[in-house]
Amino acid sequence: LEPRLQGDRYIVIDANVPLHQMDFLERSGIRDVIILQTVLEEVKHNKISIHKRLRTLVSDDSRRFHVFCNESHRETFVQRKPGESQNDRNDRAIRAAASWYQTQLGDSVEVLLLTNDRENLRLAEADGLRAQTVHAFVASLPNAAEVQDLLAPVHGAADADGADDLSADGARSKRKRKDGQHYPPHLNMSELTAGLQSGEFHQGKLRVSRYNPSRGSVGVRTLEGHSEVLVRGRLPMNRAIEGDTVVVKLLPREQWGSAEGKLAGRNASRAAKSGAQGGQGGGADGTGAAAADDDDDDEDDD
Repeated sequence: LEPRLQGDRYIVIDANVPLHQMDFLERSGIRDVIILQTVLEEVKHNKISIHKRLRTLVSDDSRRFHVFCNESHRETFVQRKPGESQNDRNDRAIRAAASWYQTQLGDSVEVLLLTNDRENLRLAEADGLRAQTVHAFVASLPNAAEVQDLLAPVHGAADADGADDLSADGARSKRKRKDGQHYPPHLNMSELTAGLQSGEFHQGKLRVSRYNPSRGSVGVRTLEGHSEVLVRGRLPMNRAIEGDTVVVKLLPREQWGSAEGKLAGRNASRAAKSGAQGGQGGGADGTGAAAADDDDDDEDDD
């Protein structure tokens, strides 16, 4: 078999997983992932910055992300049917490749298809494939509480509990965590840029307290009289981690507190990673803003 695999479970992903859950792929530590040629090409077509990050994972031997050229294999190539959309054809090709792997490896090895696409999930299960949403898969992990923070809302997809992230009118919605908190959606690059240019947002690197992981500060240069903004709470930090370049928005002045010369905010609305600086995190509001991608040459997913 190519690629040569090592574990007892191999994960096949569709294109929406890297396009919408790249932080999860990069930071969750999952291994033995099969990246199909179909997926690589679709990701490259939609988002070149995500394609670069995916290729970086593939090049890291310790992560065991393997590329399989399913489009060039006679047993996994599928012809587009009359009237079939390209997206439906690609999903069918992904299911065909997952089925082929399972047939080759037998019952001693699990081949799991991860997809947040409702129809792809339904058809995979109808074909007898093992398939889950990303969120259901994460819920089954021993470190689920930690990894769940890496998940981003997805558009019109099936969540682990069957709920959609997109409302009926197409508006963004906040994801409710099992502990009852809502992580705000990240902003896109155009919103970030406008906020930074207007002075409403401030950009800097997040430093997380070594004594309290729910507190941190963001060093800023654009806030007169202050060099840092204090971020208090996991919700205001909005999935950001140590060293992320983030964009923050101040709370109303009457809600400011004082802590060793920093501005303090108890609540935040939206946080973000800054594409201009190549950051990968989220921030906070009052502290707070919202996230963009890390390559401003591409269109935003949101």
